[in-house]
Amino acid sequence: MYWTSEAPKRPFSVIRTRENGEIIPVDERYQIKPNILLLTAHPDDEILFAPTILSLLTEERRGNSTLWAMCLSAGDFGGGAELGVKRIGEWNASWSILGLEEERRVILDVADMKDSPEVRWTPATIADHVSPFVLENEIDTILTFDGIGVTEHPQHSSLPGGVKHMISSPSFVQLHKKRNKNKAETYHTPRLFVMKSYPSTQQFSIFTPLVQHLQLGWNVLSVGNNLTNPDEVSTISFPTIFISDIWMYLQTWKALSQHDSQLTVGSTIAWLMARYVWVNEWVEVDIPAA
Repeated sequence: MYWTSEAPKRPFSVIRTRENGEIIPVDERYQIKPNILLLTAHPDDEILFAPTILSLLTEERRGNSTLWAMCLSAGDFGGGAELGVKRIGEWNASWSILGLEEERRVILDVADMKDSPEVRWTPATIADHVSPFVLENEIDTILTFDGIGVTEHPQHSSLPGGVKHMISSPSFVQLHKKRNKNKAETYHTPRLFVMKSYPSTQQFSIFTPLVQHLQLGWNVLSVGNNLTNPDEVSTISFPTIFISDIWMYLQTWKALSQHDSQLTVGSTIAWLMARYVWVNEWVEVDIPAA
């Protein structure tokens, strides 16, 4: 990908050399070094974001961003406290395999955000529980589900509304800006990116990574062939997509296997062909200034 000093700064981007494609150290003229929070609803949701997680946690990318994880429930629906304790253990084991340090992940188990397929969490409740973590850790980029939430689970789909409610709050913005006063020249309110959900007919295919690689390659070639001036690339919006290779895919399965309380024959087959263990596509949400 081409980069110029005028190109928009993107929290997922890295700079690679033209000669061999190797990642080079962060240059503030070209990119930001974000504190990224992955916000999920239940233990095992993180598996859906594995291509993104594993990409951000590679050794060559760790110096370009800091990843945090927050899960808003213990996933104890139908099993009570005993199941909740087990699933918290599974969640931690999964994250250890994915490579995120224990001190950068937190899971909640609070009365007003219990796991249920029939209960939608309110934006205010989500904001109340998420904002202290965002402020304390100076989070400036939040990743979560979109309004469909992949599976249409109401608690998945409620998350972006809760984040927007938080970011739109003048009191939150004031506190966040104060926390980030050392970044006054480049300060911005937290940016929200949601993972694009696909219709069920497009969610399951073992050919997903191949098709996505070919499509991305074609798009980049088409753009490059039509440019008369390399600086024109600064006005072009490229999709933010993470694609797992076979080794990342196998690591994802190792992490998934930690969630044995949730694995059945049917769910295992579904995970085997699930698009999201191969590909994540992100869209930034435009949130009006508070």
